[in-house]
Amino acid sequence: MEDHSTRGDSAPILLAETPAEREERPISLPRAPRELPSSPFPWLMMLTPAALGVGLVVMTGSSFALMFAAIGPLLALGSVVDHAVQRRATYRREDEQFDRAIREATADIAKRAARERARRLARHPPVAAIVNGEVAPVATAPDDDVGATVALGTTSVPSGIRLDATDVAEDRRLADLVESARVIDGVPYVETVRACAIAGPHERAVGAAFALLIDLAARRPAGVELRLGGSIAHRVVAAEILRTGLHGERAIVVAASAAREGRPAGPKTRPSTGPISRPGDAGRVRFQLTLVDHATSAPAGTDVVLDLSDPASATVRSAGGDTRVTPQLVESADFQRWARHHLESRRRRGFSAPPARTLPDRIELDGILRSRPPAAARSPGAHLAATIGVDEAGPVWVDLVADGPHAVIGGTTGTGKSELLRSWIAGLAARYPATHVAFLCLDFKGGATFDAIAALPHCVGVVTDLDGGEAVRVLAGLRAELRRRERELRRLGVRDVSALEAGRLERLVVVVDEFQALIDEHHDLHDVFADLAARGRSLGIHLVLCAQRPAGAARESLLANCTIRLSLRVTNPVDSQAVIGTTHAADLPTEPRGRGILVQAGELRTIQVATLSDELLAATRTRRTRELADAGSRGPTAPWLPPLPHALPLEVFDWLVRGSHASATSEAGRTGGGVGAPLASSVPIALLDDPDRQRQAPLDVDPRGGGHLLLLGPSGSGKSTALASIAELLERAGVTCTRLPADAEGAWDAVAALRRAPDEPTVLLVDDLDQRGIAFGDEHRHAWLGMLADAAKLGGSGGLTLVASAARTTSDLSPFVGLAREVVRLGSPPRHEFVLSGGEVSDYRAGLTPGRGVARGLLVQFPLPAGAGGREIAPSVAPPPLDLLRLAEYGAAIVTRRPLRRVAQLSAAGVASAPVPKPGAPSGHDPQAGGTGRPRVTVGEPDLWQQSFGALGRFAAVTEVVFDDVPPSALRSLLPGEPLPPHIADPSRVVLVREPGGELRRFAWPCRNE
Repeated sequence: MEDHSTRGDSAPILLAETPAEREERPISLPRAPRELPSSPFPWLMMLTPAALGVGLVVMTGSSFALMFAAIGPLLALGSVVDHAVQRRATYRREDEQFDRAIREATADIAKRAARERARRLARHPPVAAIVNGEVAPVATAPDDDVGATVALGTTSVPSGIRLDATDVAEDRRLADLVESARVIDGVPYVETVRACAIAGPHERAVGAAFALLIDLAARRPAGVELRLGGSIAHRVVAAEILRTGLHGERAIVVAASAAREGRPAGPKTRPSTGPISRPGDAGRVRFQLTLVDHATSAPAGTDVVLDLSDPASATVRSAGGDTRVTPQLVESADFQRWARHHLESRRRRGFSAPPARTLPDRIELDGILRSRPPAAARSPGAHLAATIGVDEAGPVWVDLVADGPHAVIGGTTGTGKSELLRSWIAGLAARYPATHVAFLCLDFKGGATFDAIAALPHCVGVVTDLDGGEAVRVLAGLRAELRRRERELRRLGVRDVSALEAGRLERLVVVVDEFQALIDEHHDLHDVFADLAARGRSLGIHLVLCAQRPAGAARESLLANCTIRLSLRVTNPVDSQAVIGTTHAADLPTEPRGRGILVQAGELRTIQVATLSDELLAATRTRRTRELADAGSRGPTAPWLPPLPHALPLEVFDWLVRGSHASATSEAGRTGGGVGAPLASSVPIALLDDPDRQRQAPLDVDPRGGGHLLLLGPSGSGKSTALASIAELLERAGVTCTRLPADAEGAWDAVAALRRAPDEPTVLLVDDLDQRGIAFGDEHRHAWLGMLADAAKLGGSGGLTLVASAARTTSDLSPFVGLAREVVRLGSPPRHEFVLSGGEVSDYRAGLTPGRGVARGLLVQFPLPAGAGGREIAPSVAPPPLDLLRLAEYGAAIVTRRPLRRVAQLSAAGVASAPVPKPGAPSGHDPQAGGTGRPRVTVGEPDLWQQSFGALGRFAAVTEVVFDDVPPSALRSLLPGEPLPPHIADPSRVVLVREPGGELRRFAWPCRNE
């Protein structure tokens, strides 16, 4: 039967039932069909014809008689088949009849369950139906001392339906039918209690409390005496009861202590509750309700705990055990709607009107946070509305989208500006998730205003006047954020962020406390704020600027876009006029704190700003953080990155590079697989800070050849440390890194060998390039640097990449500045040296710490190495001793500045010597024997060889020439066209031997030089 309900103030729910339906005789269930047993095989039917056939054969002698024998098996088989077919047909008929009977019984059980459910719902209608006015609950009799009967949700209960059935286990369908008839679901779970606790998240606990209060008050015309307590959530409930007038009309009378918690104390705001009972309040039920975070926190004496910790259901915990229920939850707006209808019904029955409202001296945000927003904020479209306080009519809502896009706040010190900003931010955070709105807070009055706000997941950053130049980086990031949002909207094909679905691009609210101090410290930032104000509406960026005298801090172009104006008390009428257009703010009293005048949609309203409690902020932070974790979201990101760290370990550098969205090639270079892996096109070696592009990107070096890098910086700027970290990063990427030997001869030979292309791409590390050249003489220094520059020029084709450091640029190093793909200027040298090295004046930064410099006009930070990095090229091997006997075998020549000493040493070694032939004389280059027949060599000073024109050249063409302590210029004068000889660090010990083919090699003179 249907539930025939009537609507009205006192009309009960009526359920029409026939006497037969109320009697509910047992339901007879059918018997399950059974299969007939199989018949035995008809052996007699088969054997009798066979015996007859055999007898006929014996009697007649004819083999045709055997045909009678085949009849038997055929008859037997036919009988078996016929019996099986009949048995199956019979079972199918019985099974169809059983199915029809099951369906009829199922329908009958459903009807009886529906009637039982309707009876119970008639006694305790659903709260949703009461709120929507679909039913009017039956008024109950006055509750006794045992407590009040309340519905805590819906659940499944034993049905009481009687069944007449046997052998239920014979058929699964019959067993399922019996099981379905055992319980009825969706019926109210009713308990009689005096003290109830609701445990769980604040939002669900408040919704369940609203439902419980509606169930209590709607069925008790005399009203409810309620004592509230517990966590912060109970303040919201108390505030709603007070605000809706339920307390004032004594529909739900809140105990005095709870009423004061829901509304701030004070002679103008404390409700006149008086005694909890009044004459004429007979029949009023007394009920205690506690809202707690966890079921274990329920106070002693609690009869029932409604545990809402499971988001999918609830558990009623009582002395009788635990029961799973589906809780009834009511939104604040629905509670307010029900309260209005309920109070109208009570007034029609003679109850007095609620007391008039007054502007409170103090109001907590907790008590007004769940108030119903105005219709405009609930209409379709984008909104960013929050309640920031109250006026005489109730909560005051401000919508940064509909009323904005920007706001300006004025007021003298101590009037509550900072408290207003905190409450406004908390109100937005409580209403919108972190995926919809983000906050950037700038505090320029000491750094404490937004300390608590910083913990909200919506907050992308808090910058104070104690953070040095961080505000400049932040505003540069905001300029980049404008460009990024423009690109994003263009990509999505819309002009305004309001056209996007909620959460696609979060709105950014920039809140500035003491805007005047910010502009005084950074004059050029005013243009940035003016740009933000002009373009912020369509891009979803909103400004909330707070100053003691906004007109003196902000230009008219900026204030013109701030359509939300709020002024707390000011001392000068001119300041009030500049903010709200009237002098009323100068007439505000010094007390209470937080009293101000709001200009909204052209209307002036006197308001009391709400104060923020630590409990509400913590609850909002926990709830919004959990939402992000459940959604797997990181929340909004800051429009700027934190400053580069002054100390950057390699593991931190790796993490930052991974998060910098570097190119795929850079990532491959960073994680290269070592030896044998494909060589990356670029390897990150440092971190660049680029606030104008909202990124900190890696500075790369190309190790495949030609991607030269030059580090310039004074002593102590971290050049050598940076070079070591570069080497370590390159080696981790599988790049071969080498360092020049420390000795001059080894460095010369290593650079000379670069004329031959390496077997694989190689990075050559040269620390203190300007100092390395000092080890050579002027001629060799220029030649050595020239060879190195030539090798660098061919780096792309020769597979060489040069990474060098120097203290400053000189004329010798100017080619390397031009060849370098990247020049990094480390440290803070004198400004003129920075400019002389090729740096721009605007890029100069003072006070840079070691490892930090400038590249591409941006700050760059090198990581700290774990070791030196780079293998050193083997130093020059000690030259072999010169074999004097072999030298004289073909009549070698010796050019020396010590001829007498060398002649004596040759003689002691058994080698004959001869002087330099005079000009025009035979060269004597053929072996000649002296009087003893020993071989000899020709020995002479460079001047004598020079005078014997052409003699040395003839020797050089056919035999070896030894140059002993001969300057490079003299050698090249004696043998014109010869290249610069290799550098010799100790000419007293080492000589140069020129082979006939022109190769110069170092040898050690075998005799000690006395």
